[in-house]
Amino acid sequence: MAETLYKQCRLVKTVGRDDLRSTLTERAWIPQQFAQLLKTLKIKKLDGSWDDGWVVDHVGTKVLKDSQLPDPHHEIKCHRKNTGDSLRKEKRK
Repeated sequence: MAETLYKQCRLVKTVGRDDLRSTLTERAWIPQQFAQLLKTLKIKKLDGSWDDGWVVDHVGTKVLKDSQLPDPHHEIKCHRKNTGDSLRKEKRK
């Protein structure tokens, strides 16, 4: 089975009423077949539901394999270790 290829994209979504609109922006690595400029996508939320109406606003040129995708959990853990943020704090008296 071939490994999935991903591209980093900027996704935008307009929310709100006519008199009060705002634009949400996200960056995400999405499968290459969906990384098409102006394509409208559904994004799966953490609770498992789907959020419709995200538009691919920009497609990056870099392509990564599934095994090369960044792991945010690992990166945060390394950052905390390197900066000392993971050390226990002294109790205040």
